[in-house]
Amino acid sequence: MGSLYSTKQEVQVFMIRYTKHVEARGKCTRQYTKHVKARGKCTRHYTKHVKARGKCTRQYTKHVKVRGKCTRHYTKHVKARGKCTRHYTKHVKARGKCTRHYTKHVKARGKCTRHYTKHVEAKGKCTRQYTKHVKARGKCTRQYTKHVKAKGKCTRQYTKHVKAKGKCTRQYTKHVKARGKCTRQYTKHVKVKGKCTRQYTKHVKARGKYTRQYTKHVKAKGKCTRQYTKHVKVRGKCTRQYTKHVKAKGKCTRQYTKHVEARGKCTRQYTKHVEAKGKCTRQYTKHVKARGKCTRQYTKHVKARGKCTRQYTKHVKARGKCTRQNTKHVKARGKCTRQYTKHVKARGKCTRQYTKHVKAKGKCTRQYTKHVKAKGKCTRQYTKHVKARGKCTRQYTKHVKARGKYTRQYTKHVKVRGKCTRHYTKHVKAKGKCTRQYTKHVKARGKCTRQNTKHVEARGKCTRQYTKHVKARGKCTRQYTKHVEARGKCTRQYTKHVEARGKCTRQYTKHVEAKGKCTRQYTKHVEAKGKCTRQYTKHVKAKGKCTRQYTKHVEAKGKCTRQYTKHVEAKGKCTRHYTKHVKAKGKC
Repeated sequence: MGSLYSTKQEVQVFMIRYTKHVEARGKCTRQYTKHVKARGKCTRHYTKHVKARGKCTRQYTKHVKVRGKCTRHYTKHVKARGKCTRHYTKHVKARGKCTRHYTKHVKARGKCTRHYTKHVEAKGKCTRQYTKHVKARGKCTRQYTKHVKAKGKCTRQYTKHVKAKGKCTRQYTKHVKARGKCTRQYTKHVKVKGKCTRQYTKHVKARGKYTRQYTKHVKAKGKCTRQYTKHVKVRGKCTRQYTKHVKAKGKCTRQYTKHVEARGKCTRQYTKHVEAKGKCTRQYTKHVKARGKCTRQYTKHVKARGKCTRQYTKHVKARGKCTRQNTKHVKARGKCTRQYTKHVKARGKCTRQYTKHVKAKGKCTRQYTKHVKAKGKCTRQYTKHVKARGKCTRQYTKHVKARGKYTRQYTKHVKVRGKCTRHYTKHVKAKGKCTRQYTKHVKARGKCTRQNTKHVEARGKCTRQYTKHVKARGKCTRQYTKHVEARGKCTRQYTKHVEARGKCTRQYTKHVEAKGKCTRQYTKHVEAKGKCTRQYTKHVKAKGKCTRQYTKHVEAKGKCTRQYTKHVEAKGKCTRHYTKHVKAKGKC
């Protein structure tokens, strides 16, 4: 730590945060955090956590920033009678720029856990965050997070998690840096039945140069691996990617994500996950952007009697520029699947979309999608899906946008001899702003799954994405994703996932944006011998605006848990965050 204070100037501006967590004799937990920023702009953060007699948990956090710009943070955590957990956090920043943070956590009757967080920043720049966590009947865990920034620039995030059979492990990380240079990161890790690993990461940098990344990895019953990656860069240079993976035989997992950018402002995302056979998954997402540019999305999924799946989506954009979308999905008698989607945008600029899906006689699947936008700027999309003789699956998608700015997308999916699956997608947008996307998916010998995705946007604004997925010998899963955006604004991402011998899970993600605005992210996850979990995350933004984050998590021999987080922002505005958690011999 000596190098951190090499000059007097650096001493003035550095922030040091230290957190030490010790659990002694399987009972006592002490946590201490101290944060100091020097010279009249002092920020002190103190957290002490003590668990006494195996029942009582008290936590106190006080945060003060001096010189008329006071920030006070108070957290009190009390667990009484081995059942009730109350958590209260209040955060206030004075002088007309108030930030209030309220967290209440209550666990009642040894079953129910409720968590509520509200964050408000005054003067028309309000940020509200709401988190509700409920655990019911010792099985169900629901978490809800809502983030709202007012004045027509609303950001809302909703997360719902349900834990069934008390075997789930969840991790959630969100990072936001304000002033139009927002960086949001979301990581979700779920282990279900000692086998399932799900991870979700979202990174957003504001000011019209958005980078959104979504990665979901699911291993179900030691066999199924599903992944979805989406990258969107706004300002009339929209890149949309859609990946749907379905594994049949009554153990179907369906995922659908749709991203629409309307008039350079609206972002709509829809995700649907359904697992059949009386194991109902319901997901609800609502997104609203205020002031006449409203985006409302409602998704309801109900599975009734182990057969019927009904889904309804309604989208409305107000003030004479209405967009309505209705989706109804019904599966009747365990055979028939009907889906209908109608999309209409009023005032002579109509967009109509119709999707009908019918599965007849347990064999044939037909899907048809037609999309038309009027007034010489037509967008036509046609999707036909046919499964013939219970073996062959063919899918074709063609997307054309007229007037010299053509967007062509072709998707062909063929399953031959009940073994081989080939998926090809090509997307081209003409006139020096070309977007090419290629996806090849091959499953050979009933074991190997290979997926390749290449995305290129030409003329110095190149975005290349490569994904390779290989599952070998029914055990190994390798995934590789590389994303490159050329000419000094390079974004490189690398993800490698390997599961060896049904035990080891390794994941590596590297993200780099070049020329003084570099963002590097590295995540490595290793689970060895069903015991060891290692996670490493490094985030670096170069040239005086450096943000470095390092997280290492190791669980060894089912006992040891180590976590390390380091955050550094360079050039006199340095913020360092260090967290180390060690649990040794199942006691310390």
